[in-house]
Amino acid sequence: MPRLIMLRSSVVIAFWITLSAVAAIQGQDAGPTFEIASVQASGGEPFGASFKTEGGRFVAEGATLRDLITHAYAVQEFQIVTSESWMAKLRFDIQARADAASADPRRVNAMLRSLLADRFNLKVRLESRQAPAYAITVDGPFRAGLRRSSVDCTAVNDGRAVLDSALVEPGLEKCQPRTQFVAAPTGARITLIRPGISTHQLAEVLTPFAKRSVVDETKLQGTFDVDLTISPEVVMVTQDSTTVTQPIEGLSVVTAVREQLGLRLRSVERPTPIILVESAHAPGPD
Repeated sequence: MPRLIMLRSSVVIAFWITLSAVAAIQGQDAGPTFEIASVQASGGEPFGASFKTEGGRFVAEGATLRDLITHAYAVQEFQIVTSESWMAKLRFDIQARADAASADPRRVNAMLRSLLADRFNLKVRLESRQAPAYAITVDGPFRAGLRRSSVDCTAVNDGRAVLDSALVEPGLEKCQPRTQFVAAPTGARITLIRPGISTHQLAEVLTPFAKRSVVDETKLQGTFDVDLTISPEVVMVTQDSTTVTQPIEGLSVVTAVREQLGLRLRSVERPTPIILVESAHAPGPD
């Protein structure tokens, strides 16, 4: 029987594969590298992966290769195709450093892709496949969780502007996205608070929770303040040490979007970017 390890929320906004990631797939031998990098087998309990990027420093703890691929290529778990079961079992701790000029998260991810190619002999290929997806459509009047916004935070959510207190651009002070986690006797809940986003960006927010691509077919213009409460996931570890996730019964993303936003997630099939792992090997000790 699987054993319950912890609650986990997929709180990172889902972005489709960036142009830099596509370039990295097409030319996997080129790209920036860390000055120093250490990769070690993780000795901790499998509580899920954690990542930290600060300056030119990158730290990953308890990460499987699948976790590292999702982070490096800005994709979701369902977009990775591989027959290698160890990629979801073996966990690694990584500490890597580059100069401060490499602090941009996108550049750090590019260096992580180089590290995976070097230390894990990772080779991947980008494909587009027809796959189950959700299309967001309007389901009636807006509900309380979806309101026309007085601010436009699309630049922040697209990565074109920053919220650092010393660099924040005028008018973007209210654009900080927030995620609230509440554990209660009636069940754990996650509330996503996203000010000033477009419905296209809402689709990106929903993708990791839906476990499939979410595309915007609302035809709504402008920006919205979104408050959405859903159930989190539990992380389970099976007898063969494979980590799997499953949602807690309660507020599914489909139900929450309909009841709280007045929108509908309609099941469709759409072309979906897929990362196909052609080869990979577990690294030896440093």
